[in-house]
Amino acid sequence: MSFKQQFPLGEEYYIDITRECAHGGAWDNHIVLHVYQSSTSMEVAKLLLRSLEPLSYSGFAPTDFVQHGLRSVEPGKGHAHRMHDFLISHRAVLPFEIRNVYSTNPSTDNLYFVQPNQPRLYLSESAIRFWNKRIQQQKAEYVDELKRYRITWDT
Repeated sequence: MSFKQQFPLGEEYYIDITRECAHGGAWDNHIVLHVYQSSTSMEVAKLLLRSLEPLSYSGFAPTDFVQHGLRSVEPGKGHAHRMHDFLISHRAVLPFEIRNVYSTNPSTDNLYFVQPNQPRLYLSESAIRFWNKRIQQQKAEYVDELKRYRITWDT
């Protein structure tokens, strides 16, 4: 069983969310979100979420994810905010649980966040600005003991 579905994001964009099943029918540890421009069907942003389960901190569950990477062909257009807002508003209707989404922590995540020609993934200044904007909007918080940001869900 795999999941692939499109959701409108206003009139200009739509989001495509995909999650595959691993062997044995369990969900794969990746969720991929693509944002497309509605008029051209051109991909303008992509976000990969990866399960935090392999990390040693005992507070993480298989349904906790880290933002593995964000790519946008239109930086500064708010696509990351759209994807976070989508997760906040739609997580209850998805056929799998997302307990939380965290920022990456380079000292912990470096082992499996490998990118070509980039020996170490780091939390960039633009990512820090993004998360701080989310905090100002009361849609994220910083968890000091984890040294990570995380989404704050509406209850």
